[in-house]
Amino acid sequence: MSGFGRRRTAWNATLAYAAYVACLLAALSCARQPFPREPVVEAVEIGGVTSEDADGVQKGLATQESQKLLLMWDGITSDYETFDDSVMQTDVERIERYFRARGYYEARVLHARVVRRDEHRVAIEVEVVKGEPVLTRRIRLSGVEQIDIAAATATLTSIQLKERAIFDEEQFEESKTAITNTLANRGYAYATVEGRAVVDVTTRSADIEFKVEPGRKVRIGRVQVAGLQEIPVEPVLEAFKVSEGDAYSRAALEDARRAVFDLGVFSRVVVDQDLKNKELENVPITLRVTETSLRSLTLGVGGRMDVERTTGYVKMSWEHKNFLGGLRRLTLSERPGITAYPTRIDFLEPPTKALFENDVSAELRQPSFLEGRTTGWTTARYSVYPLLYPLAEGVDPDDETIIGYHEIASGVGLDRTFFDGHLPGSLSYHWNANIPLTYQGHRGTNDAGVDLSATVDALDNVYVSYPELNVALDFRDDPVSPTRGVYVSSALQVANPLLGGTVTDVRVQGGLRTFYPLSDDGGIVLATRVSLGFVFPRNYGGTFDRNDPLSSELFLHPENPEVIEDQQKILFRTFYSGGPNSNRGYAYRQVGPQGPIGFLLPQGQECSIEDAERLPAECLRALGGFSLWEASLEVRFPLAGDLYGTLFVDTSDVSSDVAYIGFDAPHLSVGPGLRYHTPIGPVRFDVGYRVPGWQVRDSTGTPRVFPDIAQLPEFQAKIPLAYHIALGEAF
Repeated sequence: MSGFGRRRTAWNATLAYAAYVACLLAALSCARQPFPREPVVEAVEIGGVTSEDADGVQKGLATQESQKLLLMWDGITSDYETFDDSVMQTDVERIERYFRARGYYEARVLHARVVRRDEHRVAIEVEVVKGEPVLTRRIRLSGVEQIDIAAATATLTSIQLKERAIFDEEQFEESKTAITNTLANRGYAYATVEGRAVVDVTTRSADIEFKVEPGRKVRIGRVQVAGLQEIPVEPVLEAFKVSEGDAYSRAALEDARRAVFDLGVFSRVVVDQDLKNKELENVPITLRVTETSLRSLTLGVGGRMDVERTTGYVKMSWEHKNFLGGLRRLTLSERPGITAYPTRIDFLEPPTKALFENDVSAELRQPSFLEGRTTGWTTARYSVYPLLYPLAEGVDPDDETIIGYHEIASGVGLDRTFFDGHLPGSLSYHWNANIPLTYQGHRGTNDAGVDLSATVDALDNVYVSYPELNVALDFRDDPVSPTRGVYVSSALQVANPLLGGTVTDVRVQGGLRTFYPLSDDGGIVLATRVSLGFVFPRNYGGTFDRNDPLSSELFLHPENPEVIEDQQKILFRTFYSGGPNSNRGYAYRQVGPQGPIGFLLPQGQECSIEDAERLPAECLRALGGFSLWEASLEVRFPLAGDLYGTLFVDTSDVSSDVAYIGFDAPHLSVGPGLRYHTPIGPVRFDVGYRVPGWQVRDSTGTPRVFPDIAQLPEFQAKIPLAYHIALGEAF
């Protein structure tokens, strides 16, 4: 297709997509509920204060704005909010009380007007005068003279209020709690705190006094566990890691409770402390637990349909959470599947061949390995699967060479979390074997004179042996559907020749995810993601040199044994982008370098690259890259009940260069999505649209070709969309 034809096709697709969105928005506007008799509150505007204060005030009001879908339509996702004059009068008192609690004791509402916007809607305009604030003049802490100096110093620094700062009642209450917790974390389990604030409005000053009764310093008493039935007590106590005679600490007890819950065999874990008798020097502890089912058998079905394949599979899994005692967890699973070849989303023809695949795995985990909070594990896995790529237009599927791999993977490792679960880490060692097999082959040669069957039969096995370190910082409020927080991850692999490894490299990848609520109830969330990855090859990659690819003799002959050996290693160690958890405007592995793969040359095509501009699309396969960057921005919002919507922007690139990050090929895609929340996570449907002009361009505006990126297959140029159905959030 000519450049003009491609641009015209992309423009037509853009118009069609815009028409689709317009129809959807029109349908939503017609889905409003009928207006009630009472006026609908369209907006509540608080004037005379900062936007931060206005947001804080509105959270506590009974008079609220009607929720709007996409900031445009109310009465669709929830009932209208209506105006009530008596409720508004109470809200005026709430507003004045809000500011007084934050030190503005002269705050008052000048007026609260009801402004009619139309026959159904009104806006509430409130004007506030805060006045001058009351400042904390002095803070006095008494009762700490009888405790050790370290505890007294920590108690003093825990006070939230500061002298000569605005007096805040919330900080006053938080200070009392902080003092109590500080003392309790240093052995003073019976500590109590009385707080007194004397506010003088005329001088706009407040004098604060905290009176502490620390009580005696205590230690942990007898520790017992209640509620056990099948689970032995020893591993529970090892995970709890708080013993009789230890120094008392409330924070340590909470950390211990969390560690027991993380064993995964209890639905409820509560730490009971006997604090009634304040004369006791040792506080008795009772850990009350409720066991879950220790054995489970699951059976499920699934499928996949995209530009690469149509596959159905069955997954069977059996788990024992107390295998041979000691809370050892044994998990066995199998997932056999059938790929209906060549049927796929862009080739809706009846299948002519069934390609079998299977995945069998076993994992054994031992809690309290080496010490109470460390889990040791070992895993073994065998897979067999076909390696499929999108079909180029005009290619006979029966002429495609289809190879697959037997994959044997094993590993041993240690897992540990630190800092109240916010710092999970894992150190492990892995050994993988990738053994090629032929699903569909051909005898004879192609038009280029290459013996395809001999090429496939000559493939070597690839062995990868590497240690891996994974570390993360997790401050999300929910690991499944987060609404607030930050998640930072990093992974390091060092492939080496130990245990027969044929690959030597260093592979690093890291990412940052943030989640920020845009609405008071946390229903609307702004989520972002940034990811970087680099591979530093040592004994491969020489045929993948982007600096001068066309001058390389090896590049001119993709069937060369050196190229094939290189490409096999690249296949298993490099990065790809595109798919439901990546750049959603593209199918899986579609972003990144594309070109001929020596052991998958198509029948009837000349795939030498003396003239890369004329390289047939039929020759193009995803090659992977040594450098990766990805970025996403997503707004998640409620629609109705457990149904949520999203609007997302994804962008990414994969380069054949080592340690290279470039932004001239952003592969920008945008689109909407739907989420339905279930107990096991959200089921989602996303539609990604590749924005014209923001894909792959060089300095002249011409689409780039191999080795950086290839033209998209014909059907994708006509319809620049990708559809994804998956379980769980994209990130």
